[in-house]
Amino acid sequence: MEYVICYHCGKHVHKPMDAPLSVEETINRIEDAVCDYYNVTMDMVRMKCRKRHIVEPRQVMMYLIKLSTNKTLEHIGEHLGGKDHTTVLHGCRTILNLVETQHNMREYIKSTISYLSLTPHDKSLVHSELFKGIISKKVDKALSLAV
Repeated sequence: MEYVICYHCGKHVHKPMDAPLSVEETINRIEDAVCDYYNVTMDMVRMKCRKRHIVEPRQVMMYLIKLSTNKTLEHIGEHLGGKDHTTVLHGCRTILNLVETQHNMREYIKSTISYLSLTPHDKSLVHSELFKGIISKKVDKALSLAV
């Protein structure tokens, strides 16, 4: 059970289960869930490493963070080890493609979104900024599968 400080009385109280998470809490939960699933640490994810067992969880984090928060590509890249915004864009596109073509990735993303109760922060923003240049029909299909 999570505790928060009540602004009215200053005491630690149980956080309501339906209370919306802050952006930082959402990012931390995404990181924890993905690291657990792939059996990696955040230090490993932030490394400059191109090995598949490190790159894939990093890209999944990029995709889920962008999908569920209003953070910019630059912020996400900086948070995940100083990556360039184009690296984040590539990672998100890669996961989107895997969601569309690989059943196990689609199921993992769907179950993670469900488990963490993530919701896209703004689907129109996702279409215009993150997936610029990708056919919107493909994006709509992938997002509908993921959500």
